[in-house]
Amino acid sequence: MSARSLCAVLLCALPGALSLAPGVARAEAVFGGRGTSDGQFSEANGIAVDQQTGDLYLVDTANERVEKFTGTGDFVLAWGWGVADGRTQALQTCRAPAPCFQGIYGAGAGELGFAEGVAVDNVAGSASDHDVYVVDVDSYRVEKFSPTGRFLAMFGGQVNASARERGETSGEDVCPVRPGDRCTAGAVGSGPGEFDFRVEGDFIAVGATGVVYVGDHNRVQEFDADGRYESQLALVPSVPGGGEEGGTLALAVDPAGDVYAVRYGIKGVQRYTPQGALALTLDAQAEPEDDESPTPSMALDPEGHLFLDYHLHEQHHMLEYARSGEELASFDAGMEDGVHGMAFGDRAGRLYVVAAIADEVVDVRIVTPPVPRSALFSSFRTLPWFGSTGGDG
Repeated sequence: MSARSLCAVLLCALPGALSLAPGVARAEAVFGGRGTSDGQFSEANGIAVDQQTGDLYLVDTANERVEKFTGTGDFVLAWGWGVADGRTQALQTCRAPAPCFQGIYGAGAGELGFAEGVAVDNVAGSASDHDVYVVDVDSYRVEKFSPTGRFLAMFGGQVNASARERGETSGEDVCPVRPGDRCTAGAVGSGPGEFDFRVEGDFIAVGATGVVYVGDHNRVQEFDADGRYESQLALVPSVPGGGEEGGTLALAVDPAGDVYAVRYGIKGVQRYTPQGALALTLDAQAEPEDDESPTPSMALDPEGHLFLDYHLHEQHHMLEYARSGEELASFDAGMEDGVHGMAFGDRAGRLYVVAAIADEVVDVRIVTPPVPRSALFSSFRTLPWFGSTGGDG
């Protein structure tokens, strides 16, 4: 199976009985659709929520751009090279009612080359608060943007061509380091700060302390908010060789710093402590398909409940787990053939699910899970909704 293939889907079951008759969760709203205009997408993969404003960020993969929406699904803006006129070789933004265009594929600063996966820094008051991180798969790097689409930085192996030319090895994996530095595609590798993306998915997250986690082959790397490598978490079992097995498909980090990972060819959803110990494996089975299928998606709510999509009897459903690993619910929100991204909005108490039919992303669905939130968490749902256009943070 090639790296461009969408990989195995999960059939999840905890030890003991799993109800095979899922419940139903109501999709309260639907927005988006296939296309290149503003608010439409093509092969999108990855969605994230700014928990303070409620704004959503969706990676519009085949359109080579990032789109921003309010929490109720109203289009705010998009960014990428050439998105305002379809031809300019530079980073642009577009806003309705002006037309939006498909972006330009490439490896320049702020340019996207088959981007998949997005995360928002939700650490209130931090220097990177509200900033958006996007995985640029084909260029083996992560790019960082402001909430209004301004390019801030990128990190990955040897992305700073100017630092390499100056002989500054300490600065060659982050760009820019100095004003005017020339930023390029990253070099594939397994060293600290390098990436070896072998599978597709949504495998980036920002923790409660601002640490940026990026899934990779047999590991999760940790970076500070400026993209400087800090450490890595070794995932078990380690899979040798040049294939896709061991690649991280989905990633989530809870408020305690525990890391959840789904990997190609590895059974289960693995939870690791911040110290790197394997704490829990949800008893899932990889179920390869004859046709291409969306990769698994995960999301966490403030209580530490894990939401996971799974495939059963040619339909996709959701499972909700407590932090202990106990299954709380199995439900269907009309996801049809799969999910290409999932995020939880703390204020709204709802899931945002990027849904697909025949492996083509068609819309985003706002779903209320069937399990009631706790009294503490329910207080979030009584707050007014702040769906803003965001500031240039």
